[in-house]
Amino acid sequence: MKYKSVLAIGAHPDDVEFSCLGYLMQLRDEGTSVNVYIASSGSVGDPSSGPIRLAESRAALSCIDGVTIFANEEAGVLESSYEEISSDIRRIILEAKPDLILVHDHNDTHQEHRVLHDILVTAARRCPVSIFTYKSVSVTASFKENVFVDVSKYLEKKISAINMHVSQAGSEYMTREFIVSYHENWFAKIHGLGAVESYCVEQLIVK
Repeated sequence: MKYKSVLAIGAHPDDVEFSCLGYLMQLRDEGTSVNVYIASSGSVGDPSSGPIRLAESRAALSCIDGVTIFANEEAGVLESSYEEISSDIRRIILEAKPDLILVHDHNDTHQEHRVLHDILVTAARRCPVSIFTYKSVSVTASFKENVFVDVSKYLEKKISAINMHVSQAGSEYMTREFIVSYHENWFAKIHGLGAVESYCVEQLIVK
């Protein structure tokens, strides 16, 4: 399916890069306008949170020519900032006019990911836009992947972009071995696909 404009939303720097950067690169190559919203400069309680993390995301996302990046400089996605972030997302939707939004799934062990998902669903209500939730490293076993995007041709470029997040280099999920295994899926493989990003259709609007 062709899309004119896509909006990818992440609670923290590196969420979008890890979960859907390959698909964003593919969409951009197909002529889609790519927009990214980063809702915070890091997670509450994470000592690495701050401006450096947003700078790392901007560097990582520069691999997508022409990407528009929106960022909230406040650290942490909490219910106390629900209205502010909801207003930001609503404004961006009206400005970018996406016909596809990629966002965290509600089945996630990270509370800030769940909060952002709920904010997006509220902000996008009654908008004629498809919403796919993406698999992150913190989704639960209840995440229902039903869309598989072959990103084999973009995998090395994606790994290089993720490596821009030097502040997170000590995390196990940042190792090459983990990243490669994250893109492996038996269902996709049996259907002839290589490295994949997985998504769940929350709503599909066909115009």
